[in-house]
Amino acid sequence: MRKLTLTLLTLMIALPTFYGVAGRAQSCGDTLLADTTLTASLTCTGSGLIVGADDITLDCANFTITGSGTDIGILLDGRTGVTVENCTAINFTIGFLLTGSPSNYLTSNGAVNNTSSGSGAFQLSSGSDGNVLEGNRSSNNAGRGFAVIDSTGNMLIDNAATANGFRGFDLIDATGNALVLNIASQNTSAGVVVQGTSEGNILYRNRMIGNLSEGVATFSSVNYLSFNRANGNSTFGFTDFTGANFYLLNGCVGNTLGPSNPAGLCP
Repeated sequence: MRKLTLTLLTLMIALPTFYGVAGRAQSCGDTLLADTTLTASLTCTGSGLIVGADDITLDCANFTITGSGTDIGILLDGRTGVTVENCTAINFTIGFLLTGSPSNYLTSNGAVNNTSSGSGAFQLSSGSDGNVLEGNRSSNNAGRGFAVIDSTGNMLIDNAATANGFRGFDLIDATGNALVLNIASQNTSAGVVVQGTSEGNILYRNRMIGNLSEGVATFSSVNYLSFNRANGNSTFGFTDFTGANFYLLNGCVGNTLGPSNPAGLCP
């Protein structure tokens, strides 16, 4: 009888973990080791959630994770094969940080009112290669909406960066990335910036609207920009500081200082 009782107790402990129930995070600072679905919003004085295993899914189920102006909302450090979806990170230093984390998928997330003026509210850094960010929203953050730093082969598709305190999208020493169908609007600086040693990036069918500097500014060479629209920005639609990038059928309307610098980037 005692053996039966011990066996049942063991099953009671093991089965929730096997079926993923133990992966339902309810506390700030949790390290997630299994598929996790939030069942309530979190208000944190330190870090939000840390993804501690590969090939798992964090689904916030449209609940929010709110910080106190410090730490990271959702952190992937050295992780791969992770899906993060339906999460909104509010008032952290950085909303979503991937560092050394390749081949992950972030979709339908939001970053709002995060406080770092020098970082991205969504930030891929230090060899975070081959990730896909799709359908995410970044607004009213102190710094960049999205930053890709020292990382390659990422795809940013149908994301929006709105009213951030610096740039909408920033590629820094980042090669071979693709920005497709994104919107950068009403950011305090440029809508999209490509800088440093960034080469071989593709910007296709993005819209840069009403930003307080250029729609797109390129400080590096051998990048490919086609079918983008830069309208109503406070300087030029496109500015190319190197003259060594490739432009095809981009459009510019209603930019304060003119269509492009040099002329002819958006006929």
